[in-house]
Amino acid sequence: MVESTNNWDRQEEELESLKYIYPDELTILKEKPYSFEVVIDSTTESQERNFLKMKIHFDLQNSYPEVVPYYRLKNLSPDYMDNKFIDHCENLLRLKGEDLIGEMMIFEMCDLVKELMARINEEVLSKIDSIAAENTVDNSLKTTQTS
Repeated sequence: MVESTNNWDRQEEELESLKYIYPDELTILKEKPYSFEVVIDSTTESQERNFLKMKIHFDLQNSYPEVVPYYRLKNLSPDYMDNKFIDHCENLLRLKGEDLIGEMMIFEMCDLVKELMARINEEVLSKIDSIAAENTVDNSLKTTQTS
């Protein structure tokens, strides 16, 4: 019973930290046992440069952080991320959780998903910027030719 109380204290402490890190992105659904969701953006840049979002639903067992929490990913950007990517994220999250057994790990898991999505977002932004640059050149050529 003492260990369970200690785990609740650790879970509460971790959730308090997460509230400061994710003030608008964290939704607590249930307390003791804790169930909550965190919406992760791929970038901290402006929303117009952020094309990817993922929701991670966490269920903390009584024995967390001595075990990997239950988690589910919800793809909020299916146009850019496919099931293969989601599976890849889930596998890496499991490995990250196993590496951090005994420690508070929710932020680390969220940060991992953000890093993985940031790579894809950079590819999307690169393509968009390239298309915009081509359109600018084309428009400049058309303007020059009509003058």
